Amino acid sequence: MILFSRAMSILPEVTACLSGITKMPFVTFLLAWTASSVPYALIATYAGSISSLDNPKPAIIAAITLTLIMWSAWFVFQRVTKRKEQNKQVRPS
Repeated sequence: MILFSRAMSILPEVTACLSGITKMPFVTFLLAWTASSVPYALIATYAGSISSLDNPKPAIIAAITLTLIMWSAWFVFQRVTKRKEQNKQVRPS
């Protein structure tokens, strides 16, 4: 969940709160948060650095692309998780 939390603006804050509420180990949280935040920030920063007021296209394309990638990843994650749950219900251990 933390890895795909950049898909929407409020999800990073919500996942941080839920991670604390569920007593997720801090090191696990920190690694997942870093794995999702650093690449996102680097790509967005680079796109912003090559953009200008006259040519905002790189920043706009990067924002749209990052959002689409995160939403797609979230969708795939949800489908895989749902299928695993359905398979567990069909074949109980």
